[in-house]
Amino acid sequence: MSMCPAIALRYIGLTVRVESMNQQDLAWLEEFLVPPFELVDGVAGDCAVSCEIDAERHAALLGEGMERDGTTLACFALEQRLVHLPVWTSLGAGRLVYDEELNMFYSRTAGAPHVQLLTPPGESGGSDRSDACCPRVCDQPCLAVGGTRRARGGIRDGG
Repeated sequence: MSMCPAIALRYIGLTVRVESMNQQDLAWLEEFLVPPFELVDGVAGDCAVSCEIDAERHAALLGEGMERDGTTLACFALEQRLVHLPVWTSLGAGRLVYDEELNMFYSRTAGAPHVQLLTPPGESGGSDRSDACCPRVCDQPCLAVGGTRRARGGIRDGG
């Protein structure tokens, strides 16, 4: 388990651990999601989401580009439709997709119930990206676990 600050939120029987080095992200999520989501203490979670802000890593991944064949992956169920995102250069055994709307990468290692969100610092020049990392966590509180879609959606194994 990461030493990163985290909270655990339970919704419809699924507990999602959310990690972020920015305590404001976690406070924002708690304020926005509780009481529909239950804040639970001392729980590892069925799955995890971590938010990372790193301009250099983000730029390097952007420079690698999407898969040449234009492959997309159905990643989220949103507003009664599937959101397909372009698959980016391979992570080996994992998945990497890019959300152009939010300028964010989502990565997931095969078989691991952990999704990493990567975004550059905010366009306003500040280091805070609560506006980008947190909404996707809110939109998609139930991530895929072990190759089986759980609840509303999430990055999942397979195509």
